[in-house]
Amino acid sequence: MSRAYVRDRATGPAVVVERDGSLPTVTASGPVRHRRSLRRLTRVVAPVLAAACWWAPGAAAAPEIGLSDGPFRDAEPVAATAADLGVTTMRVLVDWSTVESRQGSFDFSVYDRFFAALEARRIRPLLLVENTPSWAQDPWDGCLDRRCPPAHRHLDAWRRFVEAVVRRYGTGARDVRPTGVEVWNEPNITTNWTALGGPNVERYARILEFAAAGSRAALPALPVVLGGLSPRAHTTHDGITMERYVDDLYGLGAAGWFDALGLHAYPHPEPGVDPGPSIARARAAVGRLRAVRDRHRDEGVPIHITETGIADPEEVAPGVARGEVLGRLLDALAAEPDVRSIYVFRLRNPSGRLPGWGLTNPDLSPRSGYAELRARLTPAPAARKKRKTQRRPKPGERWASKETTGNRRHVPASLRRAG
Repeated sequence: MSRAYVRDRATGPAVVVERDGSLPTVTASGPVRHRRSLRRLTRVVAPVLAAACWWAPGAAAAPEIGLSDGPFRDAEPVAATAADLGVTTMRVLVDWSTVESRQGSFDFSVYDRFFAALEARRIRPLLLVENTPSWAQDPWDGCLDRRCPPAHRHLDAWRRFVEAVVRRYGTGARDVRPTGVEVWNEPNITTNWTALGGPNVERYARILEFAAAGSRAALPALPVVLGGLSPRAHTTHDGITMERYVDDLYGLGAAGWFDALGLHAYPHPEPGVDPGPSIARARAAVGRLRAVRDRHRDEGVPIHITETGIADPEEVAPGVARGEVLGRLLDALAAEPDVRSIYVFRLRNPSGRLPGWGLTNPDLSPRSGYAELRARLTPAPAARKKRKTQRRPKPGERWASKETTGNRRHVPASLRRAG
C-alpha cells in the first residue's frame, strides 16, 4: 500500500490518500481532526454566547442574499447587472467537463473573465463544482450525459481539479474570496445524477471526500458545502429523500468532509392559488434538514440555501405579483435559524425557455421581480441634512452683545424675545 500526502505549507498534512492498488482511501489527518473538534466546541460554546448576548440588538446577522447563475461569456454586463441588484455573492458553476475536456489540460478562460468581472465589483463567488468529462466516466455507469459521477480510478483527477479551482480563485484579496465550494448539485435525484441505478450515497460520499481533500490542500479555511439537496419527501426510482440521504452520509462518517449543508427550497406555487402554503412547505424543508443534522449532534453546521426562486407567470395568484411572492419567500427562509445564505435562481432567463425563472431577459432588461429584489438589497440613500447657517445682519441692523445674551447664541436684537 502506498500513501500520498496532500500538504499545506502552513498547517502540514491535511489528508492522507492511501492506495492499495485499486480504490483510494482518504483518511483524516491534522486539520481535519481539528475541524471535528471545533464542531464539538461550537456545540458547547454557541449556546452560551447566544445566552450571553440575547439582549444585544442585531446579534444574529441576516442571511446573505445572492444569485445562482453563470458563468457567462458577456461577463462585464452580467456582473454590472448583478451589482446593480445589490448582491454581494453569486453561485457559479465550475464545470469539470468544460475545464478539463482533455485529460491533464485545464482551460479556465471563460471563468477567468467572469470571476474577474465579479471581483471588480466585490461580488464573492460560491464555487459549484460538478459534471464529469467523458474520459473520466465509467462505461459501466451508462452515463447519459456529463451529470454523472467520475469512475473510481479517476477520483484523484477529480481531487486535482477541485484543488486547481480553489487555488486559482481562492487566493485573492480576503474581501473577494469565495464564500465556499459546493460539491455537486442535487445529488439525491436522477436529474443531476444520471448513472444507471440512480443516486448512490456511497459514491457521493467518495466524491465529497476527494473534493474536500483537494479544497483543503489549496485553502484549508474555505468552507466545503454539501451539494444542494432536493427536499423530496418520498424515495422513488428517480430520487432519495433528503432525510434518508443525509442520514446515510452521516452513517458513512462523512461529517468530517463538509462544513455546511446545502439545500434547494423551491415553493412551486400553483398559478391562481394563494402561495402561502407553498412558501410554508419551502420553509419547513429547512426544519426537516436541521432535524436530521441535530439528530447526529452536528448543531454547529450552518445551512446554505443554494437555490430558491419563483417562476413566471407574472401573476402568481389573483392580485399577487411575482416580486411580492419572492419577497415573502425570502422573508420566510431568512427567519429560519442557522441559515447563512440564500441564492435566488436565476439572474438571466434563457431565450425562449419557460417557465421563466430569470430576473432579467436574455438582453439583461429587467423582468418581474427585479425591481422588488433590488429595492430589498439596495438601501435607499440617506437624506442629507440641511446645514443651519447663521443669518447675516441686514444693513443698519444692531446685533445683541455677548453681555446682554449671556451664553445664548448671538441673534439680532430686533429678533430677540423679551425675557
